[in-house]
Amino acid sequence: MELITGEIAAAIKRAWGRGPVATAARWAGPNLLVVLMRDAHTEQERTLCAAGCDGVVLEGRGALRRILEPELRSIVQRGTGREVTAVLGGERLEPDLSTAIFMLAPRGTEPVAGGP
Repeated sequence: MELITGEIAAAIKRAWGRGPVATAARWAGPNLLVVLMRDAHTEQERTLCAAGCDGVVLEGRGALRRILEPELRSIVQRGTGREVTAVLGGERLEPDLSTAIFMLAPRGTEPVAGGP
């Protein structure tokens, strides 16, 4: 899991200029991986929130998550060896939390390497 969380944090840092201080991944069943990221506000986001522009920050975070989805999906697929069938996520400003939820194909349904 540390490889997955480290790569996800690094991808966010590359795209956003600052990554989360803490990232944790937990299984929420056999096919659902939940990644929780804490404390990733940039100084610009803090300034916007202080000025009452919370919606702008949430919109930007959501857009970033959607833009990064293919990369995050690839990280989880490599790390688990399983196909990611769906990605969901959300953001919260106080406390500063973001989530990425990965639905994986059930075990035994992954395509065979080198197969059609």
